Amino acid sequence: MMIRRSARDEVMSRPDSGFALIVVIWLTGLLAIFVLSFSQSARVHVGTASNMRDRYAADALAAAGIELAAMRLLATSQQDGLAPPLFDGTPTHCRLPDGSRLELSIRDTAGRVDLNIASEATLRALFRGIGLEPGLASRLAAAVLDFRDADDQAHPDGAEASDYRAAGLTWAPRNGPFRSIEEIGSVLGAPPGLLEKLRPFLTIRSGQRGVDQRVAEPELVALLRRGYDGDVLSAAAEAGLASNERQLLPPSLSAASARQAFVARSIVTTKRGAKYVREAVLGLARPLRTERRTQDAAASQAALRSSGGRSATRPLGVVIWDWRTGIATTDGPPPEPLQRC
Repeated sequence: MMIRRSARDEVMSRPDSGFALIVVIWLTGLLAIFVLSFSQSARVHVGTASNMRDRYAADALAAAGIELAAMRLLATSQQDGLAPPLFDGTPTHCRLPDGSRLELSIRDTAGRVDLNIASEATLRALFRGIGLEPGLASRLAAAVLDFRDADDQAHPDGAEASDYRAAGLTWAPRNGPFRSIEEIGSVLGAPPGLLEKLRPFLTIRSGQRGVDQRVAEPELVALLRRGYDGDVLSAAAEAGLASNERQLLPPSLSAASARQAFVARSIVTTKRGAKYVREAVLGLARPLRTERRTQDAAASQAALRSSGGRSATRPLGVVIWDWRTGIATTDGPPPEPLQRC
């Protein structure tokens, strides 16, 4: 009796049929892996693009916050018959149209120590206040004066070019204004980590020999007071002061703000919780036609001081210096509900 086999049975009985099946299974697996890999890569790229889009948008909103701060400065400074308000860094919060949150603060730079103008007594008190021993604080204050003045004659305990060479340094004092607060690290005798300790308290823009306590950080006032007391007061004299007197800056370290330069800080918090910051120094002036944002710091400060916001021949304007940007860290969310900006 003859048994007829089907075509399928014929194929399966061939010696190479098992190998072909294995190849098909492998190819199918490889294709699945490729598809999964492509899908994962696509998701990563889409997520990256989305994050970059959010970042650029948040950064642009933070920059717009600086422009808003400039508008507020102009609006409050042009009120007839009214003195400009004091900007002490108190933050305000509002809600942006896309649901993000904006935190905006403006602080008068008179609440910081100006490396280009501050008196030797103010600098010495600042350095002593952060814990430098008296001799080092005095030498560093004098070296700052020599770094910024135009001559080559050293102040007592100071340092000029020959002292830098003797110390084995490859640079010399600028003999001109500080161009950034970071340059304090280039002053002979500056200890490691000095800038990190002083960054929140320094400026190159206020044009004040002292500090206006009304707009200064309480921590800076405490540092200056501690450094000053260590210079001129005995422990017994300090104990004899009333508590409110111990919290006030002495006249030699004080200066009333000219209300001409301000630190504006803008922080945008996205709906996803990411925070982006922009910071800039804003100067109020009757700008000259030749003035540019990139002009020399000393010339800019001279223009601000000479204008004083009093000239009626040119409209009041804002000069923007020292843009900074990055990721912000803030403590806690702003109060809710928020008004629209």
